[in-house]
Amino acid sequence: MPVGFSLTLNQPALRAVALDAAVRLVTDTTRRVFNRANVLTPVDTGNLRAHNNMRVLRTATRVTGEVFNDTDYARAVHNGNKAYTIRPKRRKALRWVSKGGDVVFAKSARHPARRGRPWLLRALQEVAGPAGFTLSKTA
Repeated sequence: MPVGFSLTLNQPALRAVALDAAVRLVTDTTRRVFNRANVLTPVDTGNLRAHNNMRVLRTATRVTGEVFNDTDYARAVHNGNKAYTIRPKRRKALRWVSKGGDVVFAKSARHPARRGRPWLLRALQEVAGPAGFTLSKTA
C-alpha cells in the first residue's frame, strides 16, 4: 500500500525568517567593518574619523549595509588626487599664515598630488571577505 506525505511551506513566514537572519548577519558584518574602518582612518585632527558612519537598510527582499564618511574631503583622502592649482575667487590674491607664523600672499598656489589611503575599502576587504561575502567592483 503506497504511503504519501504532503509538505506545505508557508512562504511569507519562510521569507520573514530568512530576512531576519540576513538582517542579523549584515548588521553584524557592517558593524565590524565600521569598527575596523575607525581603526584604519588616517588621523590628523580626528575630524575624518569622527565622520565615519554606518547604516543598515532593509526592504521586503533585500538587506544592505553601508559604511561611509560624509566629510567634504573624505573622497580625496580615500582615493587620492592629482596636483592642481588654487586661485582666488573673490580677491586678487590668496592669503594664509605659514607654519612659521608669517602671513603669505600669492596669486596662486600649487597643491601637490597625494596618494590615496583607502581605509574604507581595506576595512571591507579585511572583514567582509573572511565573513563569506563576495566583493565585486561596481561603478
